[in-house]
Parts: sequence; C-alpha cells; structure tokens
Amino acid sequence: MRSWDRDVRGTLRVPVRNSGNVHFLIQGIRIHGKNLKREVIFSKELNGWYLLPGASRSYIADVPADVCREIAGFDVEVRTDRLVLNGNLVADPSMCATN
Repeated sequence: MRSWDRDVRGTLRVPVRNSGNVHFLIQGIRIHGKNLKREVIFSKELNGWYLLPGASRSYIADVPADVCREIAGFDVEVRTDRLVLNGNLVADPSMCATN
C-alpha cells in the first residue's frame, strides 16, 4: 500500500489499488511519520478521488529533509466511502533528501 519513491529522495508514495468490481471514493489519506519513541513528528493529509475497478492511483507526500532522518516509520490510513485501510512502513534515512 505504501513505499518510498526511490527515484526522488524524501518522497513517500502511497499506491492504492482497487482490486474489486465496484468503484469507491477515496475520501482522504492520512500519513504520520513517527520517531523511535513513536511520537508523531510529521503529518500530512492528502485528498482522494474516485478509484474505478481494477485501477490504481499513487498519492505523493514530500517529507521535509529536516525531519526525514528522524522518522523511524510511517503509519498510513486510507479512508474510503466503503472501508478504511491501514498500513505502515519502516523508514530508512538513506531514502531522505540530502538538503
């Protein structure tokens, strides 16, 4: 459900795929970057859109360089009109922008 964009350092890409046979509306995506103490040090909300059956869409969040290296992991919540999807990702400082 989520991954670092390895081509652009400091960018978190949240891919969402509709493997069902009816469309749904992504109401929003909430991203929380947490440090080793599990404290939220980065937060981002993204607006969603319709997702047709069999389709996928990626949502992008830029992670500021000044907090990126302190993030130990991300919690991601995708809210739709039908369900809520949750996932997490362990962060790697080598994936952060250098400036």
